Amino acid sequence: GTTLTSTAGGGQTTSSGGGATTSSGGATTTTSTPDTGHHHSVPVSHSSSTSYPIVRIDMATWRFCANTGGSLAKALTHVSGEHTHSVSIPSHTHTVYAHTHTVSSHTHSVTLDNHTHTIGSHSHNVTLGNHDHTVSNHSHNVTIADHVHTVGSHSHNINFGIYEIDTHPDVTLYVSRDNGATYPYRIGSYSENQELIEITQYVDSPGGKMLKFESTDLGRLSVQIEIKVDISK
Repeated sequence: GTTLTSTAGGGQTTSSGGGATTSSGGATTTTSTPDTGHHHSVPVSHSSSTSYPIVRIDMATWRFCANTGGSLAKALTHVSGEHTHSVSIPSHTHTVYAHTHTVSSHTHSVTLDNHTHTIGSHSHNVTLGNHDHTVSNHSHNVTIADHVHTVGSHSHNINFGIYEIDTHPDVTLYVSRDNGATYPYRIGSYSENQELIEITQYVDSPGGKMLKFESTDLGRLSVQIEIKVDISK
């Protein structure tokens, strides 16, 4: 269903060999119609002692003209303008010699009906010279669906020693009011020494209380807990 126009064509000279000989039979009859300049030369004789052997008949104007001087005393009988000639063409040959044909530049408009092309299995050999590809700074958005990583049972060896680091870790304090079952109260996250952290509001009821410290890195934590108890009778 696509109509295409070729991009270029022609401009080439093609060469072909000659020497071709064709043969045809004879006995062909042709028919012609009188026209201006259509002449027949016929021999005639005069009744007088002067003879005009050749007379030309002009078929367009129906005039009779003698080829030599003088006048005709005898009228000539002529045939109708519409007539035929029987021409016998004997068997013969035509020889075409080697020659060339030159086709000038041109285009062709081609209409293609809906069709399919079947291409069998094949491969292409492609050679790429040395070259570079430049990729500008950019980012990719990647979506990772919810998933699970399963780690089998294993162990880690502890490397005992004293480790000195120059950075302070962040320490977060949590308080449990149910003897460590849960730690719903997050007091804060600290990266420097703290003089006083008030936790009275979290330990003002009966029952076991627990404190938990989490650190973002290795370090040593020193904590002093001060408790004031009022005893009465």
